[in-house]
Amino acid sequence: MRTESFTDIGGLYDLLVGLSDEAHSAVVRGEQVDENHQLKQRTSNLQKDGSLPTLREVPRRWFMIDIDDYPTEKPAAEAVAEVVEGLPCSGADYVYQLSSSYRPGTGFLKVHIWFINDVPLVCGQLKAAFRGKCDLAVFSAAQVLYTANPIYEGEADPVDERVHLVRGSGFASVKPIELRKVVKIKTRPQMVDAGDADEVELIDAERGNIGKTFMRDLCRRNYHQLRHRELVRLGSALHNVGFDEDTAAAIVSAVKDPDSGHDFAQCWATYGVGDHQCGFPTIYQLGNKSLLESGYDAI
Repeated sequence: MRTESFTDIGGLYDLLVGLSDEAHSAVVRGEQVDENHQLKQRTSNLQKDGSLPTLREVPRRWFMIDIDDYPTEKPAAEAVAEVVEGLPCSGADYVYQLSSSYRPGTGFLKVHIWFINDVPLVCGQLKAAFRGKCDLAVFSAAQVLYTANPIYEGEADPVDERVHLVRGSGFASVKPIELRKVVKIKTRPQMVDAGDADEVELIDAERGNIGKTFMRDLCRRNYHQLRHRELVRLGSALHNVGFDEDTAAAIVSAVKDPDSGHDFAQCWATYGVGDHQCGFPTIYQLGNKSLLESGYDAI
């Protein structure tokens, strides 16, 4: 992987002309995390197997628009100008490269249009600016942006020149909107593993948020409906998160199908033995979790 530099639209044009003859080259917006490590895969997020990302997002002034199957009977240059006119960057300088699958006379335009913005932008800002205008998949740190011209066997390329420079008013002026920061809430195991909290304290706090209104609603929703298997799951959940035996007995009694054959007194000691994964999610599934926002007294 190599990094290329340019300062203006002319430099970008020269770069794309050069890349158009390199069949095994392409462009990505991301920056290589470890320049001393040869990339075997392009990733910008932590993988399920624990593998670290190989690319990271960085703000860049250049960006590319991918237009596929735009219906038109106009010559390519006129059709591209028409497309650009409807973009937030209309009037700016641009370079367009007719896609490898583009052929004249088919009634469709397929093109990549490159711009240089007056200020750097991240992918999220580009997606917000061009939503509904083009394919947003190109606005990703790891997305491959193809630049090579097609290779035809046994015939000449029906397009004489695929890369063209169009002068306008200068740099594009897509404004960098402020993106909302998404706060990822850690799960209880993640907080414990990170040393942010004690697991017992977290369980006590979450149990304290479950109040009488929630449990009454849970009982009404499932009144005399649950069979033995479901009762074991509910009982195990109540047991695992620390509800006392009397409270759990009252809840199980209310939701138990009279014909289930379930005996709470016999099962209490074994609740959770085979269902250790049961906990708050099971309780929330049987009740109405939105009630927890009510702020009522704890049970």
